[in-house]
Amino acid sequence: MAFLDNSGDILLDVVLTSEGRKRLAAGTFKPTKYAFGDQEINYSLWDSNAPSGSAYYDLTILQTPVEVAHTDASISLQTQLFTLTSVDGDPDLLYLPQLLLDNGITDRSSTFANGRNAFAIVADDATYNDLVEAGENSLAAGFIDGRNARLASVGVRVRTPLGIINAITNDPTRDPYVPLDPSLDENKYNVTLDNRFLQLVQPGTEDGTAASIVASAATSNLFSGDDYLRSYPVSKTLNPTMFLPGAPALNVSPFQGPSSTRVLATTFAVNPTNQDNMFATYKIGNVSNYAGLTGKTMEVIQTSVKIATFAYGYTVTVPLEIIRKV
Repeated sequence: MAFLDNSGDILLDVVLTSEGRKRLAAGTFKPTKYAFGDQEINYSLWDSNAPSGSAYYDLTILQTPVEVAHTDASISLQTQLFTLTSVDGDPDLLYLPQLLLDNGITDRSSTFANGRNAFAIVADDATYNDLVEAGENSLAAGFIDGRNARLASVGVRVRTPLGIINAITNDPTRDPYVPLDPSLDENKYNVTLDNRFLQLVQPGTEDGTAASIVASAATSNLFSGDDYLRSYPVSKTLNPTMFLPGAPALNVSPFQGPSSTRVLATTFAVNPTNQDNMFATYKIGNVSNYAGLTGKTMEVIQTSVKIATFAYGYTVTVPLEIIRKV
């Protein structure tokens, strides 16, 4: 990631995206709309007590270094500016949606592993067999079966619903539940993860058939010095199996107001390449009685996944622990 010096004259750094270059080469480049973002801006730097007067309240903000332009809009426009002129014909919008980690609110199995403050992802067969007692056929709450795409597809998935918290006129338990206005809903998300450890899974059918690993995506330029982070654009149109029914189907919601009818529900497989080296290099150590399971000692790698809406730039970070039996 690089920045432009903005301490003097205002700089404008412009590049064409990959799609723009493609259309320019084809002779069809005729832009009619533009999108703007404020990824670099820290609005808390507004200084209403500036000794030189009101003209200087925003001086520090205006001099904030600007990120260099990036050819992948899905990466660079993480906090895209937008305008809403009417919602259901009413221009007086009181609340904007928020993106939450649905930590066991609507799906009790989709919660953190006991006492770990993170989801636990099983790395291999030996670990799975050690955790699943005789006669059982599933992992405890908060555990994701990350041995391969098929198994991850049919197990626990991380739900990140979008909705409105402060609309007190709506009751989250009533039936039928009020869906989020389409003008506020999101159809596309960016999922950013560290591909040294994890692979994003495209779920298949209910039995896991046709589940697959999502092809490698663009490197994210939003995290300084980390070449392993990958940002995957996913959408309700192109990746429908990544989305599950939301509040209207479940009749329960983490929001007090309307929420999206389709909720992004991600799951992950552990990178199978050279896991011995991966754990030896990156584990935080061995944890005995992992997640309160007596006698179960695990090697633990701590990481996280960032979920971001595409149009509005709402984000949530999902803490994860990759575990392997010692």
